[in-house]
Amino acid sequence: MNWLDYALIFILILNLYNGFRHGFLRQVAGLVSLFIAIYAALFWSSDVKTYLQKYLKLDEVITGLARNGEAASWLTETLANIIAFLVVFLVLSLVLGLIARKMSIFNKIPIIGPLNALLGSITGAVKGVLVIFLIVALLSLVETAFWMRTVEASVVVSLSRHYMPLFSGLFLDFVVGKLGKLI
Repeated sequence: MNWLDYALIFILILNLYNGFRHGFLRQVAGLVSLFIAIYAALFWSSDVKTYLQKYLKLDEVITGLARNGEAASWLTETLANIIAFLVVFLVLSLVLGLIARKMSIFNKIPIIGPLNALLGSITGAVKGVLVIFLIVALLSLVETAFWMRTVEASVVVSLSRHYMPLFSGLFLDFVVGKLGKLI
């Protein structure tokens, strides 16, 4: 196990604990929010990228930092895609997360509370696995020797690819198709 495994396991445990603490209904709302945020970020990132390039001159800033013709053009496009994805994802996650917070009220109901907490743990674990897939997919975009060795040496990544190859492969292909590779 390497440092990436420990980080991914920590994310899974944190989501499991938050699921127990916040309950099923809030976790379902959070899971739906995560799906919506990822979906919207992947599909609206090109529009946001266009906006960022038009009003913030993001492409000029990145090109100015790179100053290497073809490499600068490639870097500009890729970084603009990633920045646009992160902007949409983070804004929607924040807004939808605030809405999901209101669901914790159900944990205070005596009969529903314990069941809500148990089911919340399970849902939190599912959410943690999805977050891990997203992180692995984004890390797979960076094809440097260091990242490739780290990802390939990761037990968690290996297990996720082994036990859920179709889902992890489709998810990775989808993200790479939308954002591009970082070589």
